[in-house]
Amino acid sequence: MKKTVKYSDNSVARAESVKNKRKKADLPFPSSCSKYPRRRLPTDDVCYADKTDLGKTLECLWAEFPTCSLYVMSDPSNAMLNRLLRGISTAHVQTVRQAWRELLDERHIATPLVREKLCSDVWRNKPHGPSASYLGVLLALLHELDSEEFKKEIQRLRAEPLHPLHKHTIEMMAKRRGDQIFGKINGQVPVYISREIDQPDLVFSYLQRWSQTRDLAFSKVTRLDIIAFHPEMDYLGRYNFFYDGIVLTWQNEVSSGFASWWRKTRAELTFYHEVGHHYFQHSEGGQVKEQEREADNYQRLMFRNAHPILVTVGRVIFSPILLAMKLSKYLSKERSNSDV
Repeated sequence: MKKTVKYSDNSVARAESVKNKRKKADLPFPSSCSKYPRRRLPTDDVCYADKTDLGKTLECLWAEFPTCSLYVMSDPSNAMLNRLLRGISTAHVQTVRQAWRELLDERHIATPLVREKLCSDVWRNKPHGPSASYLGVLLALLHELDSEEFKKEIQRLRAEPLHPLHKHTIEMMAKRRGDQIFGKINGQVPVYISREIDQPDLVFSYLQRWSQTRDLAFSKVTRLDIIAFHPEMDYLGRYNFFYDGIVLTWQNEVSSGFASWWRKTRAELTFYHEVGHHYFQHSEGGQVKEQEREADNYQRLMFRNAHPILVTVGRVIFSPILLAMKLSKYLSKERSNSDV
């Protein structure tokens, strides 16, 4: 015999409140997106809930109707997602950075919410204003949350009649399909190494060693990408201040000896420099002098912590040379002033 149960008055009010919030959340579900169809909160055949205990109410809803409890439990994550898009629209770095990190911490809830946002007819229309960036941001977030779900979503979107500009965004983002996490540093920070890198295992071992440097503030970095260095590049590393990610370049085909040592040392210094940007939570793009000065100071401090003996010996050897160079420069300047 089927068990018949009922809502308590209080739980009905909560369920209806959640239903109304979801309607206002602007999450359209086209018929083609069958995995996330519109759901209707039931009005009968559900369990009793204690009017005075919200925890028991949620536990009861979860046991009897997981789809309903998803709406209740995912409200905070949905607010994070909306805050992320709002931060993108206003170019507010701190808002984007915080929302991005919070969503990554709630992967099991955030992943279906992102896919719900992507199941929208809005991508069929011409983008206006900041909405042009939303599709790329949502796909990038989904890739970070679940690479398999990202692949499925790319395949689904490619079959949709979308606006050409959104189609272009999808094709650009589809290039990430081959991205695979090479490994995680300290079990936390995912590392992506380009297939162009000749010795990925060697590079990863260096990263693991550098990340163990005393006082290095690295654990909260969201992603580390290693790409091949090409002569036309005008940078050795970059800090993505929106998402707290770091990009490092690595030069292939370097001979052994001093050239190999300098390649490794230069990459290590760049690594500390970019982590310095993360440590100070810099939020301005471009070469801002104050930000670069702080990152350089952090770089020197971490390199000294990683190689105390090398730095001490280097100071002993090179200090007289540097002093002589400064003295020569000073005397040359004085001589030119006296001639005038």
